[in-house]
Amino acid sequence: MSFPERATGAMLGLAVGDALGALLEFSSPAEARTRCEAGLEMTGSSIWESGEWTDDTAMALALAESIAEHGLIDLDGVARRYAAWAAGGP
Repeated sequence: MSFPERATGAMLGLAVGDALGALLEFSSPAEARTRCEAGLEMTGSSIWESGEWTDDTAMALALAESIAEHGLIDLDGVARRYAAWAAGGP
């Protein structure tokens, strides 16, 4: 498997895992444990739509896009992407 394929798989895994766990954000540890034991589904919550990833994935995507564009971590480019994301009213 090539590096781009592995990187794509890692980003997809991040997004899916984040979307699956999004409904647990801001839950207490006890509530999260109970929900996990019952089995997680991408059902959404009062904060997230079903299958929606969180800002964690949005920030990781912005970072990955900047690295793909520049071949390294360009701090100014990453900062611009983060600012554009925030300005978009996420």
